[in-house]
Amino acid sequence: MNVVYVGNVGPAAHATYTTENHVAKSLAALGHTVIPVMEGADCGIEVRRQLRAQSVDLVLYTRTDGLRWDHGDAIDCWDICRGRGIPTASLHLDAFFGLDRRGVKVASGNALFAVDYVFTADGDHQPDFADRGINHHWLPPGVLFEECGPGTVQAEFAADVAWVGSSRGYHREWPRRPQLVAALEQAYAGRLTRAGDGVTVREWQLNDLYASTKVSAGDSLAPKREASRYWSDRVPEAAGRGSVLVHPTIDAAVDLFGDSVVWCGWDIGDQLAAIDDVLTWTPTKRAAHIAAAVAHVRREHTYRNRCRTMLHTIGL
Repeated sequence: MNVVYVGNVGPAAHATYTTENHVAKSLAALGHTVIPVMEGADCGIEVRRQLRAQSVDLVLYTRTDGLRWDHGDAIDCWDICRGRGIPTASLHLDAFFGLDRRGVKVASGNALFAVDYVFTADGDHQPDFADRGINHHWLPPGVLFEECGPGTVQAEFAADVAWVGSSRGYHREWPRRPQLVAALEQAYAGRLTRAGDGVTVREWQLNDLYASTKVSAGDSLAPKREASRYWSDRVPEAAGRGSVLVHPTIDAAVDLFGDSVVWCGWDIGDQLAAIDDVLTWTPTKRAAHIAAAVAHVRREHTYRNRCRTMLHTIGL
């Protein structure tokens, strides 16, 4: 199957660790041919060229802030695809309702939502998507299959606790994030390794960071807390890359990940207590937990799994 994928993807992408590149690699691993088209003001020209040059089975789109393909031009490409019987789909890991998204509107005039199938990690707002006439499907985040596994201990990352992710400038609607990071810095002063907020640790180096720490703290913007159907890719990323992740309980995530994550209460004090408990684990117990978590994520929660689900939903 030939898939034209528009986004921050391919050799021209800003970084190899983009979600688009991970999805493209996963589609290729499943035996499909991915034709990457770097998103930008003129990328519609290349999309049309590919549609003329070869048989295309799917056009997939992930919109990236700053790359800015004109909505009208993109929607014109979607119309061309519909005229030729080629399905269009978009994929995104973010939540859109109830947040200041810098003018992003969940509407049919937005190219991200004007495709035939919209896949996002937000399972909390299905009625809101439906009310806008958007054919939305919940697709939780995954991790690249090739990057699942325990890393190697590195002195530069050695610490008891890890925090991976941003905290400064995070959604003001979710104050828990900076509060958690401040509590971690106070409780584990001198014993905390951080990545994010200007410190970039990606790809297999992130596995090494997790291997060099005993436990990592998690947080996800969850509008409905325990009953939410949204969480960040930190859950599959940390569990799949060999970390003992302590994360507040989200019922739908517990159903999918089970004991691969150490679940705790939403109170920050409860989370710190759970982290302290993991710090008492023996090396044998920690190694067993990591081995089981990595195996589970590799089997159930990689982008290969998510791509299979997406293609099955589209009927390809």
